[in-house]
Amino acid sequence: ANNLDCRLPKHSGVCQARDPRFYFDVYSKQCRKFIYGGCGGNANNFKTLAECQDKCMVKTKPGICLPPIDTGQIDTICVIECNSDEDCQDDKKCCPHLCGRVCSIPTGGIKPKPATCQIGKPLPHIFCGRGPNRQKCPKGYYCNTDRGDRFAVCCQRSYS
Repeated sequence: ANNLDCRLPKHSGVCQARDPRFYFDVYSKQCRKFIYGGCGGNANNFKTLAECQDKCMVKTKPGICLPPIDTGQIDTICVIECNSDEDCQDDKKCCPHLCGRVCSIPTGGIKPKPATCQIGKPLPHIFCGRGPNRQKCPKGYYCNTDRGDRFAVCCQRSYS
């Protein structure tokens, strides 16, 4: 939660009233019900669940982060540009990137499909694209990549 009040511990107050309230639990990252005594306590105390959620819960933006492209280079600098979508401007999402997190434009809510083969199915567990873990396709197969070279699979050659 970005709101500092939300990070305060639950405090029931010092009086004897029994008012149902909500507080933000930093461990579960959820708003939970508690009984407030009516006086004292702290600012992590909301009259409604909606108010607690609005003030404390991280809002996620629509769309899906694209998987990071493995360039084969070992980055020694971890860029941590954001902690949540709220840290990013406009429609950008906070996405994993190598060893850090950056604000980037998501896909339109559709998970990118792995590369497919024109003939048959891709060989499982062999990834032939760029990067340090790439493998060679066996004889009779070729490396089929998508435009971003994010998904590269071995496909059977056609013999026509």
